[in-house]
Amino acid sequence: MNILEYVKASLRIKTVDVTIDTYLSELIDSAKSDLCRTSDISSEVFIGEDINPLLKQAIAMYVGFNWTSDMNKASKYKELYDDLKAKISMSSYFSEDD
Repeated sequence: MNILEYVKASLRIKTVDVTIDTYLSELIDSAKSDLCRTSDISSEVFIGEDINPLLKQAIAMYVGFNWTSDMNKASKYKELYDDLKAKISMSSYFSEDD
């Protein structure tokens, strides 16, 4: 399952609209950039389809808080994203030095 399919399944987005898929893909790219910038991880961890489950979940939560119009859900997704991002930034597994 590619990252777009994973995010759509995680957030229960059932549309097959190309425009929405394009927007979601842009949010996914934004999440990757944010994780690299703020968690000090290498962009190489996102190469290929075999992305670490913790990173995939963080990406889904980033997309969730930017996607939903429900402020309660957005707040929860943001909280979960921040928690995952903190865990990722503390892990030497994702370090650029490895």
